[in-house]
Amino acid sequence: MFEAHGWATARGAGREPARQDPELEAAVAVLASVANIVVRFDSDVNGESVLSLTAFNNHRTQAVFDLFAWIAANRPDSYGLLYVRDDEDGRGFDKSFRVWRIAGGRFKEMDDPFLSPVVPAGGGPIAWGRARIHRIVASVAARDQHFRATLEQTIRSVGSSVAVLVIALSLAGIVGVRLVDRRVTDAVLKGFGVVETAVGVINAGMARIDGLIGTSRMEVRQAAETIIAVGARAEANSIVLNALNERLETSLAPRIAQVQQALAPVRDAVAMIGNAVSLANSLPMLADRAPRLAALDEALNRLEQLSADSTQLRGTLRALAGTPKSQLTAETVAVLSGLTQRIDTKLGEVQAGVQGVQADIAAWQHRLDVRKSRLLFLFNLLALLMTLMLAWILYSQIVVLRHYRRSPDEIGT
Repeated sequence: MFEAHGWATARGAGREPARQDPELEAAVAVLASVANIVVRFDSDVNGESVLSLTAFNNHRTQAVFDLFAWIAANRPDSYGLLYVRDDEDGRGFDKSFRVWRIAGGRFKEMDDPFLSPVVPAGGGPIAWGRARIHRIVASVAARDQHFRATLEQTIRSVGSSVAVLVIALSLAGIVGVRLVDRRVTDAVLKGFGVVETAVGVINAGMARIDGLIGTSRMEVRQAAETIIAVGARAEANSIVLNALNERLETSLAPRIAQVQQALAPVRDAVAMIGNAVSLANSLPMLADRAPRLAALDEALNRLEQLSADSTQLRGTLRALAGTPKSQLTAETVAVLSGLTQRIDTKLGEVQAGVQGVQADIAAWQHRLDVRKSRLLFLFNLLALLMTLMLAWILYSQIVVLRHYRRSPDEIGT
């Protein structure tokens, strides 16, 4: 059995009760056509629009609820009550009345404190006790339903807040990843730029040293040829030896000093590169072999020996220039030729060492460029992967936020 008793005072939002309400009258007319329902609507009872309803049906009649829900939604200042008893209520309220209240534009179900539980006549204390227990169980069930609804609403609110927080953090993370990637790239380029500047200093110094050594070797060979020629014409030895001595004084000795001066900054640059390589060897991708600094140290030692040999050669020529022509013997010519040959050999060794270091530097610079490209590619790839991961997190939280913002009815649908 479905039993309903209700009344309502219909009022529009912020307005005086209307003398006529065609929409409500039409809705009442539809409900009045249903069997076993008595419904009456008076649009002017001392200025108020009043609805009264009584229904007795074999099964639940949804139209009764729809009418009162329509009044709550479309006449927000209305108020009223609807008492319903449904013995087919599967929620445990089959022996109780349920109260539906219209107030504040809402149509809300509530417990009945007055008529429930319904005890049949002649049931006695046992029947009353059972009904009382049934009422308590129904009340607990209603409270549990309310608690579940409240808990669900709390979970939705907390979930929405967490989703918003994660979205904000993801956006900040994407911006932070791009900034960090840019800073790291700039730092890597700056570090490699310092090394490339040192390589430029080395290349420029090596080119100058190679030119100076080549010119010095040519002059030494010319001096050797001159000494051999003078040895065959002893009558011209004084004039030629004086000229040769002056030439060596003004060209060979200063040029050897220039080579030593040019090697000093080159050695410092190579030492700086060696320190940088030693520091970079702690990273697996940057481990490498430093350029050979020992070759430059050896070249500097040979240059010091060359200075001594050059001084000895010039001293010998200066001494021979003042001797009688008859004293320029074959042994003296052989000694001078040996000095020039030794100077030329050492210059060749210095030049070969410098060229070896230059080739080593060129090969190392090529490896450095390859490692720089790989390192920048790795940083950019990591930044891209982090950005994609944060973007996926951002998208997932947007989906979660949209899910929590939907109503339970939409989620069920």
